[in-house]
Amino acid sequence: MTSFSIIVAVGEFNGGVALSILKTIPIMWIIVMIIEPAIFGRIAESLAAKFTQPTDSFNAKIVFRILFTVLGMSAAMTLIGDIVGNGFRTKSSATGCRIGHATL
Repeated sequence: MTSFSIIVAVGEFNGGVALSILKTIPIMWIIVMIIEPAIFGRIAESLAAKFTQPTDSFNAKIVFRILFTVLGMSAAMTLIGDIVGNGFRTKSSATGCRIGHATL
């Protein structure tokens, strides 16, 4: 999603955009590895416990945990990808598109 947001913000895909995407991938992986267990793993575990009974199978519990983790991470990474791709701004720039602190 971050790659798509960057391409849409710039308006085309070229070598500079590809380099920007390659630079953001390690940052996004670090963000993912932090927020999954710290936030969404815990939320998914508690929601899975609410939707399953202690007598339910291991597979049923895992399906619910995967479902809630994927839904939470999808929402979070959509927002984070938009922030990384477009920066923190309220309206579009007239002279170019912002990626982080650089204006293209």
